[in-house]
Amino acid sequence: MPLIAMTDPIVELDPEHRVPGALEAQILTAQHRLLETGLFTDEGLIELMERHPRALCNLSMMGTNQEEYVWGDVDATGYDAADLLRAVKEGRFWINVRQIMKHQPELRRIVDELYDELENQSPGFVATRRSANVLISSPDAFVYYHVDVPQNILWHIRGRKRVWVYGEWEDIVPRDIYEAIVDCSREEDVPYRSEFDQKADVFDLEPGQVITWPQNTPHRVENLDGLNVSLSTEHYTPRAFRKVRVIRANRFLKNVLGLPVKQEQTDGPVFALKNSVFLAKRTVEKYCVRKQDYSYPVKYRLNFDAPQLMEAVEQSAGESLQSAGV
Repeated sequence: MPLIAMTDPIVELDPEHRVPGALEAQILTAQHRLLETGLFTDEGLIELMERHPRALCNLSMMGTNQEEYVWGDVDATGYDAADLLRAVKEGRFWINVRQIMKHQPELRRIVDELYDELENQSPGFVATRRSANVLISSPDAFVYYHVDVPQNILWHIRGRKRVWVYGEWEDIVPRDIYEAIVDCSREEDVPYRSEFDQKADVFDLEPGQVITWPQNTPHRVENLDGLNVSLSTEHYTPRAFRKVRVIRANRFLKNVLGLPVKQEQTDGPVFALKNSVFLAKRTVEKYCVRKQDYSYPVKYRLNFDAPQLMEAVEQSAGESLQSAGV
């Protein structure tokens, strides 16, 4: 199947979203044409995973209750890319193909083209530190309620999924957990209760739809039908980059010096002071503190003859696969 011609836009924002700040300040949906690239058919996904480093193709399992966090990597040693796709179709799994920009030149070109088009259509929008993952998941898989540090864009390509975005979240995400996530001191999941959904905007995504939301907005996802395939991209704008620095400075000032700070101004003299605190903190951590990479436990091994296509494995010291989430 031919790739999209370079002269044809892949994404088109509505006129009301082509204003300064729209891509940072609101929940926004639009249409895209990624399916027409031909890269996300079954054959394309298998080829993608065959080309990709296996350590960056995480096969994961999840629980059955959004209020009880259960997530773990599944050991698929000895299985090829076609087996992984079969497992997602027949079982209940999630594949996260990570670091696309580093290992997939063709997809990197497309992701950069997507961001370039958004920059052209949204005055003042500048996306730096671009990254991308390809998400392949079972018809009834889901992602738990969580907060991401960069800004997210979810480009849905195959299947149907429902997204809950919690725009008014200050009283349903504990402040210390929020700041710890942004500081990379804990994983991105947040304790969830079903009554939080009263504060959510709910979107049913069809193939060819894209959704984004303001930085650090909590969200969760449930698949509704069919094999689900999405491209998840992350980026920083200059303001988003400054916001992370401020939050990390706030956490340091509060936890180490006992100062009750939580304001998140991203300009002016207060920001300049907090930015200096952040830079000093980062220098100390660089030479004195070694942060651990997050990893999910390997709880199961893929086995097509086992119930739910998994057999339990005994966790041994150091047996984990690095992972990352949308």
